[in-house]
Amino acid sequence: MKLEKYISKGYRFSTLKEVGKIGVLALSMVALLGLFALFFLRSTTEMMELPKNAGQSYLTVDATHVKNDDAYFHEFMHRIRKNDDYLVLGTSESGYLDGYNYWELLNADSSLKHQFSVLYGAGRFCERYIPSMINNPEIWRNQKLLVIINPVYWREGLSRFSLEYHERYMNESEVRKARGKSTRKEDFDLLFSGSGIGFMKGQMNSANNWIDKNIHELYYGRLHQFFGLEEESIVHFTPHYPRTGLQARTSPELLEKVKSEVMEDYNCTQEFINTGDYLMTELFLDSEYRNAALDYFLELCQELDVQATFVIGPYNKILTEKNGQDAIARQYAQLYKELQSKFENAGFPYIDATEISDVPHSFIDKQHHSKYGGYLLYQILKSELYE
Repeated sequence: MKLEKYISKGYRFSTLKEVGKIGVLALSMVALLGLFALFFLRSTTEMMELPKNAGQSYLTVDATHVKNDDAYFHEFMHRIRKNDDYLVLGTSESGYLDGYNYWELLNADSSLKHQFSVLYGAGRFCERYIPSMINNPEIWRNQKLLVIINPVYWREGLSRFSLEYHERYMNESEVRKARGKSTRKEDFDLLFSGSGIGFMKGQMNSANNWIDKNIHELYYGRLHQFFGLEEESIVHFTPHYPRTGLQARTSPELLEKVKSEVMEDYNCTQEFINTGDYLMTELFLDSEYRNAALDYFLELCQELDVQATFVIGPYNKILTEKNGQDAIARQYAQLYKELQSKFENAGFPYIDATEISDVPHSFIDKQHHSKYGGYLLYQILKSELYE
């Protein structure tokens, strides 16, 4: 008895045979469309519409352009240098704070000469920019940088390689290109190879990047453009806001309201205390990864004549003392000394903002400053940079 008798009429071998023909036809059509896009349609990267007049600086640029180190990011950097403005490099502490973070207040202050562009994000420490500085030194040369050094990045989980952050911020093809030019390959591999994420993982990342750059671009770039299909809109550049609102935001009444959002005795929010996870985390002062990241970045800043000013940020000392964690307080004190020595030896100016560590209402948790903390940081930066 033939096997096909046990198969529904809708699934006879003859039917499957026809389905197979349709599948082959569909794959052929897909291949032909790809070849058509490759040979007859312009690449979307060739169709980038950069602003024709290089005028004022932008506040920020879409993170995809920074990751890919493309023409949009280069234009962003070019405008900052042309206008003699500052680029702020920060981590998660440097996000938007409803108008109260330090760079928001600096940009609202009409008495200041410069504007402050900003790149920030969790895990976006200074090593994220090393491949770009190696591959495209011309966009970094003579730039004015304000680099925020958050001391919590020497704690467990942030003091070593993170695959999550690596995949979020780094473009594998740009990393590989930079490695070939790097003069510190051991440090480079420590920062960007994951200290043993494995050969196969590296090959998979390379394959995925090749697909994104080539296959995805053919079908979702060139063909979408040809057929008039719209992709998700990307805000390539964010312009600076008007220099207004500083006096209103920093009035005594509003500052008191801002301070009331934070518990004075713990120096964090009630919501954070309710999580139960408010013990400060031990630091790893001899972290090879974190120290190599900063040393390599400093060396490249020297080579490229970058006008970098480093800001040694505060930590929640009040919470540390409330928890009775004296050993961790001593670790932070030691880290501050080492950072100061590092910047002095490298010949770069630094701003010590650690006095905020002792000020009530300055933090919302164990690693992010509050709106009031952002205001205090603004005051210190303005004083050190302009007064």
